Amino acid sequence: IDWEGWGIGLQHQDLALLIAFSSLDQILENRIRRDFGGSVVARSLTLAELFVTAELLRASENHGKHPDLVPALTALGMRARDEWLASAVCVPGDW
Repeated sequence: IDWEGWGIGLQHQDLALLIAFSSLDQILENRIRRDFGGSVVARSLTLAELFVTAELLRASENHGKHPDLVPALTALGMRARDEWLASAVCVPGDW
């Protein structure tokens, strides 16, 4: 369940939202990853991070929401993009 969009979302989308909104505080982001990411499939979280960062950056650009997060979200999205592209194979069950 996707709490933010009130419907069905990507696997780990809610965790990706927590990570995105904590991206200004690296200690908090690392703690969220550690505490909530124990059983997470890395590729599915990476895909959710790509989606969430794109949505939040679009909301910032189009509606001026969370402008303080833009640099951190951009870095998070670039890191997720690099992780996604570096992975060897796209396995359907991972996302």
